Amino acid sequence: MLRNMNAVNSGFKIITEGDNVLIPINEKATLPVLHAQYRILKREGNPDVSRTIMPLKFSGSYDLIGNIAIMKKGDQEDPYVLARNILESKKNVKSVFLDRGVRGEFRTRDLELICGEGTTRTIYRENGLRFVVDVGNAYFSPRLATERYIVAKSVHEGERIVDMFAGVGPFSITIANMKKCEIHAFDSNPAAVDLMKENIGMNKIKGEIFPHLGDASELIVGYSGMDRVIMNLPHTSFSFIEKAYAALKKGGFVNYYEILDSAGLEERMEKFREIGFEMRNKRIVHGYSKFLNVYSIELVRTLG
Repeated sequence: MLRNMNAVNSGFKIITEGDNVLIPINEKATLPVLHAQYRILKREGNPDVSRTIMPLKFSGSYDLIGNIAIMKKGDQEDPYVLARNILESKKNVKSVFLDRGVRGEFRTRDLELICGEGTTRTIYRENGLRFVVDVGNAYFSPRLATERYIVAKSVHEGERIVDMFAGVGPFSITIANMKKCEIHAFDSNPAAVDLMKENIGMNKIKGEIFPHLGDASELIVGYSGMDRVIMNLPHTSFSFIEKAYAALKKGGFVNYYEILDSAGLEERMEKFREIGFEMRNKRIVHGYSKFLNVYSIELVRTLG
């Protein structure tokens, strides 16, 4: 009845106080009518419990992967407050984790459950594709969605490609969905390769993807004359660059990712030239810290 009279202030929650139910009333409500049926309790100021959700910053605050939210360590003074607000403002989110960094041989996330169900497995949608992701057992970042689309658009029909650090397959599957090509996708994490195989099966692709479990630095030795090598391992990509170069044909491309500051970027450009690469373009994918960015660099092998 009160709602029908437009008397309830929907900006605040209805709460209980002892035997009383406190319903916030709009200032313009017709109080004589209300007095006839309800006992009015006067309070100074506004109710303490607001429905207003605190503003949330997406960049640097949390990532959404399917129905899982992952907050970054150190981004919030009180992760529990942010986690509760995420659950309330994002109705599809079932679990909120705090990411304490990466750990172990396979660089998986060190996750602490803050709120919710605690499941680490979810379905993530990107660029019209579906991916099964297990955020606790195989690293995955949604922040490269646009980058994966850009790279896929740049691939030519019939290319032979090595995806050196393929994870659950987002680069390989996005490319093979758009272009008829041959992709050899490497990863050393058995959980990631199993998920990649599952994701290949659940998406429509034009090309062929061949998953390989093993060390990329060893696997790539068996390849030569490739049209493209994808190197998405931003912390340590440079240690593999010469093997990627050897696997390429003259005129072949490398899609290279690394975390760098401006001085480090200039040093890398000089090293690439010394190896025999020419830079075709570069762009910032996203910020990493105050002075560091994740760079996407497209290189072409210029020497025979």
